[in-house]
Amino acid sequence: MLHILHGYGYSGKLFLINAKRSEINGHRCYAKLSELPETPELAIVLVPSQAVLSVVQEAVEMAIPYLIIYSSGFSEAGPVGQAMAQDLLKAAHGTNTRILGPNSEGLICVQSGIPLSFSPVVDPARNRPRFRSGGTAVVSQSGGIGFAVADHLERAGIGIHSVVSTGNEIDLELTDFVRYLGTQPDVENICLFLEGLNNPAAFVEACQTARNYGKRLIAIKIGESPAGRKAVTAHTGKVPDPSFDYNDLLQSAGVISVADIPDVIDVIQASQLLPQVHGRRVAVVTVSGGGGIWETDQLNSLGLETPPLSAELTASLRKYVQKYASLLNPVDVTAQAIYDGAFAPVIRDIVASGETDAVLIVGTFGYDHKLLLDPGFRRVVSQSDQPIVVFSYTPPSSGAIDALKELDIPWYTSPRRAALALAAVCQRPLQDTQ
Repeated sequence: MLHILHGYGYSGKLFLINAKRSEINGHRCYAKLSELPETPELAIVLVPSQAVLSVVQEAVEMAIPYLIIYSSGFSEAGPVGQAMAQDLLKAAHGTNTRILGPNSEGLICVQSGIPLSFSPVVDPARNRPRFRSGGTAVVSQSGGIGFAVADHLERAGIGIHSVVSTGNEIDLELTDFVRYLGTQPDVENICLFLEGLNNPAAFVEACQTARNYGKRLIAIKIGESPAGRKAVTAHTGKVPDPSFDYNDLLQSAGVISVADIPDVIDVIQASQLLPQVHGRRVAVVTVSGGGGIWETDQLNSLGLETPPLSAELTASLRKYVQKYASLLNPVDVTAQAIYDGAFAPVIRDIVASGETDAVLIVGTFGYDHKLLLDPGFRRVVSQSDQPIVVFSYTPPSSGAIDALKELDIPWYTSPRRAALALAAVCQRPLQDTQ
């Protein structure tokens, strides 16, 4: 901790507590908190679990506002550890001292540049550059994974606002940080690494407040299998209810649920390219019947809707396509539409109809990108106020990639990733989450 703080250029007051040493690296050591010449704003606790209670009691007596407890061996350590955790909570309950942890890896607010963590991700001695400042916060019930997620995001060019490891959550919980970050003007995305919740209703309320402030919430939920649930209890002491459906909870809270770190990157990068819309209706326009169905399944699995088109809109589209084209949703215009020039008017009329909120194009751009060079198509895309995403079921050619980048259209070779991109910007209307 001392090396990391100095590595970040921390120049504020710093007090070391160590009863066995008089100084460390030129810093005077005090035997205990009560010997300090003034009350600090924060105390970081790195002592064996049996010694933590006395430190907390001393901190409460001094009215130290915040404690970060790195020490482990509490709720995750069976009945004895659980009883010790309750003693910590009783010592701080009703006082002005708040606790992050135990079993926490700390936190960092990138803008302030003060790392309160021992994570190697924030250790300058490991030749790791500092996080670039940005609008994405990471709140994790796992210390190592939370900082790792932030590391992946930063390496993908996504700026980091803060990282918080909540640990065993005997006091401050993941929900508290969602509630706080959700009101901060410099936060755009809140990424959650979630094992379990003590108060699901409070979590939903915090997420809805964050959404009212325009924040995007993304969650990786672990501990869904029987073995995973047992491991959660061993890790943070939480006892998951196997009958509780977290997928429904996250969806009702307006949280985008993902399975992997690249999914988080996809969601955030898509949100930087595409306009935000308040609706979930997607038109799938495809040259492949199977590809369109595949994509429709993925969209629906994420809570996005693919409603059938009205008779009026269907009649309008019928003018542009072959008689064997299917004009349900997915709209299978067949490959012939690329060469007939039908793609542009089909998308134009769909967008103009107001029957959908977004468009997902399914095609193959590995051998021919005639569509992407069509002036009519390019004009429709540039004028659309709806997000447009491409799923290319063959790897796109270099020419297609250049054209897609020029048009600012996110493209994916996975239907799941394409669906996630739209989930990032197609928000469920707030009244649906009440």
